[in-house]
This record gives sequence, C-alpha cells and structure tokens, in this order.
Amino acid sequence: MIPSSPDEYVRLMEAVNREAFGAHLDVVNMITSPERYFFNDRFLEECFTKLKGKICSCHLKDINLKEEYTFQLEECACGKGTLDIELYAKLATAEDPQMPMIIEHLTTDEEYIQSVEYVKKRLSI
Repeated sequence: MIPSSPDEYVRLMEAVNREAFGAHLDVVNMITSPERYFFNDRFLEECFTKLKGKICSCHLKDINLKEEYTFQLEECACGKGTLDIELYAKLATAEDPQMPMIIEHLTTDEEYIQSVEYVKKRLSI
C-alpha cells in the first residue's frame, strides 16, 4: 500500500508541490511490521510529527494480529484490535479540533454503529 510510511507521504507531497495537497491519513494501512504493530503509539506519534499541518482527515479503524504461524495483520472494527485509539484521537484533535475521522470497510450498519459506540465510550464522548 502506498504511501506505506509518513516519509513516503512527505515525499509525495513534495513531489506534487501544491499547497492544498495534504494527507488522508490511514495509519492502519501503514502498520505492516511487528514494530509498528506492537509499538503503534510510537508510530502514531511519528505520523503526526512528520505530517504536522498537512493532515486533512483520518481513517478510524483498528488492527489485529491473526493467530497464524507467520505474522499476519487484519484491519477490523474499532475495539476488535490493539490500536491506541485514545492517542490517535488526541493527536488528530491536536492537529485539527474538527478533524474528520472516517470509519470504513465494515459490512453492516450494525457493525458501523457498534464501532462508533465503542469509540464514543472509549473516548467518553
């Protein structure tokens, strides 16, 4: 998946060289290694530090390590994985208090409702 890192986002923005061109940040798509998975708090900090002032919106979903013999990750609904959602929301809000956070790739309306309710409960909204 490209961009696969905040550094690739920066290079892409520099190559496009347009002031209005920004990042639609999907951190889960960039969590592709054990280090990023197990230390996703550090990876979130890296993303928001390197892309400061250029993030237009964020995907809000979760990630889970499958129980397989090899390292395999799957994106999932909020609350079904290990992403530090509180930190993600804190960093996104610091970037823009009105930051759009988009929940995606679920199958049913009920799954979307459950995901939103989980986030609201976890963030005490």
